[in-house]
Amino acid sequence: MSVWTNVETEQSPLAASLTSGLQWGVIGIVALLAIRSLPMVRLGLWFWVFVAPWAVISLATLAVEHRFSYTSILYPLIGLVAGTLKEPRTALRTIGILTALLAGFSIVLGTVMPESGMFPINADNEKSFIGDQLLVGPLTHPNTLGETLAMGFPFISLIRGRPARFVGYGVTLFALFWCGSRTAMLAVGLGIVVALCWMLIRTYGTRAYFSPLVQFTIYSGVVVVGPVLVSSGLDDAYSFSGRGEIWAGSLEQWAEHPWIGNGAQVYSDLAKVANQVGIGAFHGHNMYVNALTTSGILGAAVLTILYGVLLMRSWKLGPYAIGLAVWGIVFIADGWLEVPSDLFTLGTLTWVVWVPLAVMLSGSLMPRREEHALPATVQLDRDALPSHSPIAL
Repeated sequence: MSVWTNVETEQSPLAASLTSGLQWGVIGIVALLAIRSLPMVRLGLWFWVFVAPWAVISLATLAVEHRFSYTSILYPLIGLVAGTLKEPRTALRTIGILTALLAGFSIVLGTVMPESGMFPINADNEKSFIGDQLLVGPLTHPNTLGETLAMGFPFISLIRGRPARFVGYGVTLFALFWCGSRTAMLAVGLGIVVALCWMLIRTYGTRAYFSPLVQFTIYSGVVVVGPVLVSSGLDDAYSFSGRGEIWAGSLEQWAEHPWIGNGAQVYSDLAKVANQVGIGAFHGHNMYVNALTTSGILGAAVLTILYGVLLMRSWKLGPYAIGLAVWGIVFIADGWLEVPSDLFTLGTLTWVVWVPLAVMLSGSLMPRREEHALPATVQLDRDALPSHSPIAL
């Protein structure tokens, strides 16, 4: 078996100090924002659903690894801040804009400076759809770029101006196609199907025919697909681009502490020595496998609850805010074969996962009571309404 025995990147003392200072600076800023948000905090059930995965993995890390991650405090703090935003759509619109800008910058970087913006692949690799290299942009891996673009894709719908939205969609889809992340493309594709179904239902009602059935199938089955893929791929180490080996090795690790897991650092610790998880396995490449390995059955249970609440929020948002409703589906579908976030570790996708997740779970995106009385066929885009409209924000 081929494994990496050392995946640590060497840093100079200055770089290490700057990295540490930046992390503490971010924590400080978010903490100040959280303190300012305290008067507006309404800690409902949504917050405990949001914070539960972090709490369980923190407990596992303390119990098994005897460690505590101070940077992980950002997760509940971001939940406090994001859940009390007066204008949550503004924050999500910013994510959509940044997603489109990231896609455009990655394309330019890959074209002008391929040595920096492209990722070389083996001759036998079938992931490339354009040329013999994969777009990576300013990030570390094509899959990371793909996941980031996929998570931010639904929020492009909030960008003001139809031409700007179309450009954002086009640039992001092209960059997603170029980076070759099939998991991200699958997640976005499923999100587009959901969006089309909501559009048909909202426009034609009962005449939408099969759209409600498609919607019900996706919403009721999206959580089940991840475990099914794992169970079908365990017998072959090379299944799903080598994920079978990662899943089998991860579940062996889980068996050591089935209820509480092995803590947040289990994968990074394994990567330092010869292991049975697999080459380059920095996480479980499946949200449930990752949850079981790091936080055990308790972690998988709270993840399931979080998924359920997220899907209910998405279902309620569908008739009023299609783009926002799609995000929950994309997030869960990306977790079939990747781990967009372990909901604990500060990472590359934090900004495009933690904030939207908190906003979605908080229910602050739901339209006001008087808006519920509007016919389902009305295109309720509050950002497009004139300022004198009685329901404009």
